[in-house]
Amino acid sequence: MAGAIIEGVGYAVVRDDASATDESVVGSATAGEMDEEPGEYVRALQTFGENRGDHTAALEVAILGWLDAKRGRSGSQRTWRTYADTLYSFRAALKREGLDLDGPSTPVALVAQAWAGSKPLSRKRSGGHSAGNAVNNLPSPAVKAANNVAGSAPAREPAPTTYNQRLASVSSFYKYARKQGILDANPIERVERRRVQAYAGSRALEADYVKQSLASIDRSTAIGSRDYALLLTYLQTGRRLSEVAALESRDLEEIPGGKLRVTFRRCKGGKVLHDTLTTQVTSALLAYLYNTHRLPWHQLDGNTPV
Repeated sequence: MAGAIIEGVGYAVVRDDASATDESVVGSATAGEMDEEPGEYVRALQTFGENRGDHTAALEVAILGWLDAKRGRSGSQRTWRTYADTLYSFRAALKREGLDLDGPSTPVALVAQAWAGSKPLSRKRSGGHSAGNAVNNLPSPAVKAANNVAGSAPAREPAPTTYNQRLASVSSFYKYARKQGILDANPIERVERRRVQAYAGSRALEADYVKQSLASIDRSTAIGSRDYALLLTYLQTGRRLSEVAALESRDLEEIPGGKLRVTFRRCKGGKVLHDTLTTQVTSALLAYLYNTHRLPWHQLDGNTPV
């Protein structure tokens, strides 16, 4: 099966002796386009991994299954792609040391420690190859040590949160592979996490500054009405930019007291969350919707963007 590509879950997994263009990586079959007969992954695992006769193929199937599980859990294409890029980058670092994901725990853990602390991961596709073959900018531990001894300035290290996130992503794969009986150990458990001070770089806005900034918005214009309403919504709910941007009129519900109950359907982790807006924020949001559409909000089509 040299040069074969196992496609599925929106990503193409390429064997060591094969390559794929960006189009084949992004445009491969999605989970919905795969064989819908029950037991697709089970049969694949039995075929490729039952006797550990083909380690590479078994790992590839494990990667596909893990990514499919992540896609189903988060519902976010961006989150899924981040998981995929992270794992393929780590696998590339392992291969440069003559290892793979199913290698001995100690050397895999040491490579993971060096890899997680390397400069930011590149998403650039090198030479038309897939993510699994394209990440060549991470130096091996030996090269890093040699550079430091020689006095070369080390590459900028990632923030502790980034370091820990990389390890958490890879550890998630190992947990999945162990649960499926494909791998026996999770070498990432051996790697020490870095200490993180939550919100160390965050600074609260002064209340007077917020009031003055909101008061300076010209609400007589369509843009000003929009900015005022959305800023109030962000400030009260603390929701992410993408969560508020995804709101539609069907997500608004009028409740007693002149308030709106808002349903956020696209929150992190695939969650659906709710907030009740104050009368001030409700009035600003309804005024913005009326100024924009010239209709009361409850007469708008349910798919109308907020």
